[in-house]
Amino acid sequence: MLVGLPAVSYAQAPPPVSIQGEVMKTWEDGRGNDVVLRRGYWSAGKPRAGFGYEKILNKHGITDLGVVESIVRRPDSVESQVNGRIAHTSAARQFKCYITGCTVVQSVPVIVIIDYGEWAGPGQFGVVTAYCDNADGSWRCPDFVNAAIKP
Repeated sequence: MLVGLPAVSYAQAPPPVSIQGEVMKTWEDGRGNDVVLRRGYWSAGKPRAGFGYEKILNKHGITDLGVVESIVRRPDSVESQVNGRIAHTSAARQFKCYITGCTVVQSVPVIVIIDYGEWAGPGQFGVVTAYCDNADGSWRCPDFVNAAIKP
């Protein structure tokens, strides 16, 4: 989790590219490629727009960015999309444990979309978004996702 960084929500126009492009975190994916997570933006007034940390946090409710990093480092599957982006997917599972063992009580696929192409400024575009493929179609990930996948 990034501590001490305020979440910024933009209700109108997106912020300047200099703010959107701020690099929040970098790491390597499971194939050794560099991955960049930029601040990005998201607006509730334009819910299908935006990208990066702000969209992941404010739209999808993923507060622990270790979840995003872990999925990219060790995905259950990796798929190329028609737009050239790459989808990294892993299942987040919630367990209920007893003396005799643990049982999965809820599971949801978590998908991280990465654009390995160029950013408007120097470097890679990076993480576009991370979201849960919820059965009910809702935008926000269940709370357990933030504790279910760890680096």
